[in-house]
Amino acid sequence: MNINWLNKLNKKITYLLAVSGGPDSMFLLDNLVRNEFKIIVCHVNYHKRWSSNVDEQIVREYCTNNKITLEVKNIKEEEYNKKQNFQSQARVLRYDFFNEIAQKYQVYNLVVAHHIYDLLETYIIQKQRKAIVSYYGLKFKTTYKSLSVYRPMLELKKEDIIDYLTLYHIKYGFDETNELIIYERNRIRQQQINKLTDFDINLMLSEIKELNSEQELLKDELEVIYNTIINDDVLAINEFKKYEFKLQQMIIYEFLSQYDEELVLSLKKAKIKEIVRVLTKSSKPNITICISENTWVIKEYNFAYISEKNEPKQFSYKISKINNYNFKEITISKTEPTGGEFQALYINKSDFPLTIRTNNGEEEIETPFGTKKINRLFIDNKIPYRERLIWPVIINSSGKVVAIPKLSVNKNNISEKPNLYVLKYYGII
Repeated sequence: MNINWLNKLNKKITYLLAVSGGPDSMFLLDNLVRNEFKIIVCHVNYHKRWSSNVDEQIVREYCTNNKITLEVKNIKEEEYNKKQNFQSQARVLRYDFFNEIAQKYQVYNLVVAHHIYDLLETYIIQKQRKAIVSYYGLKFKTTYKSLSVYRPMLELKKEDIIDYLTLYHIKYGFDETNELIIYERNRIRQQQINKLTDFDINLMLSEIKELNSEQELLKDELEVIYNTIINDDVLAINEFKKYEFKLQQMIIYEFLSQYDEELVLSLKKAKIKEIVRVLTKSSKPNITICISENTWVIKEYNFAYISEKNEPKQFSYKISKINNYNFKEITISKTEPTGGEFQALYINKSDFPLTIRTNNGEEEIETPFGTKKINRLFIDNKIPYRERLIWPVIINSSGKVVAIPKLSVNKNNISEKPNLYVLKYYGII
């Protein structure tokens, strides 16, 4: 077998290797070991089929015999949401695990075992969905969060992989769920890919190459625009609005691809158009757009970014006297600061104990100009949505709001002789 595909990887650096125990990843693993690459193997056991433990054992034995570092993630039943698509969940769990291992070892290069049939399946899905894409098929290198993901086997056929494993007597597992046509890729593989002749494959590869050549003509222009309107993974909406609708769609596709290319592949054209319309037409300052079970595009005033759906971390502290307090979320001082911004309060003895906690969105505060709802203060001060979720409030013993840091102080706690100072809240004050 031609091993030139290995030349795409660099022997001087260490790679994480995604190994399921199936034929493709065991082929990749054995080739990298034989050619003395530095690797850390990552295996995920979903415990969703009877053979999953067999696959894990195959990977463990190989790594033990060859003295390779192995990291295993066992997915527990409670980690799944039964109402959501299993394959989508599995992919997120898998790649988040890879990302955790990357941070543990400070190794941010991941190699996966996609081959030519995976490339063709992806292209067929793109065509069937009439998706907006910046690249047809699969790229050799993509990204997922902090990971650089490499696919060196895209020129290899499945038959060559099986022949190699047979020749060198390499054990591998069999995933029986690959035969289930309830999954889109399985249907395409069984009904289309498996019936392709060499001529059909070459014809399709030529078609992909031609389409990608056309995409290259737009690439330079798109790259200049992208770097102009997107900074630190945040999109500037006012700049984005300057471009025509078709180009806006391509910008959004690239924006999502930089976060997770596999995720954007699952989106239909209508979803890309929806995101463009919301960002350019909606007058609402804060909007969330769901793009997967746990991933959202968040619009906050003139900016947009991608975020995972995580429950905000709640906090609550009680203080019973005037003193200095340095909590993780907020810092309070009994003496007036000599510089910087701060919020001055006068706390009566009857106010104690004070509770400092996450707001629930329902609080009201009595100001010199009348009662104000916390959400009104958020809107008036253009507080971003993600910060609203964890913004603190200070409550007295009677349950009344004494202060909302940075935004307002209760009229009964305003004095020319304050005795407590809020210095900072996550660096906002």
